[in-house]
Amino acid sequence: MFWGDREDAACVHRMGVRRSHEGLGRDVLKWASAEASGRGRRYLYLDCLSTNHRLRRYHEDHGFSMVGEMSGPIDHSHTVAHGPRTVILDKKAIYLGEVS
Repeated sequence: MFWGDREDAACVHRMGVRRSHEGLGRDVLKWASAEASGRGRRYLYLDCLSTNHRLRRYHEDHGFSMVGEMSGPIDHSHTVAHGPRTVILDKKAIYLGEVS
């Protein structure tokens, strides 16, 4: 919805892991990279609120870099309920057969 259809990438949207399950996020990102690679995608995208600095650092720590920023749509249910927000798009290059 925010970033449009992408033939070259797979997207992970709204991933969250409880602190009591530390390490599971890394495993999910490995799985998502392998799935994307198996489907011939060159990139894995993540997004998060621009104000979530902890999650943005987590993305960076796992090899992602920011490639875009946008305001949420005015008519989106989240905006209506909670007000406007800015979303960050992070991207990481993956390679065919990559599982790390």
